[in-house]
Amino acid sequence: MLKRFVGILMVLIEIIAINSAIYMKAKTRSVQNKFINNYNKSSSTIGE
Repeated sequence: MLKRFVGILMVLIEIIAINSAIYMKAKTRSVQNKFINNYNKSSSTIGE
């Protein structure tokens, strides 16, 4: 019983870790896109 519980726990931890990694990747990507968009806006206004 304990072994099975630990196994389930390990699987849950793994799933959570994978999901949080994907979430962090998406978060950093959106931050990068925001930064790039702001940079493009500022550089385009400088160019005019």
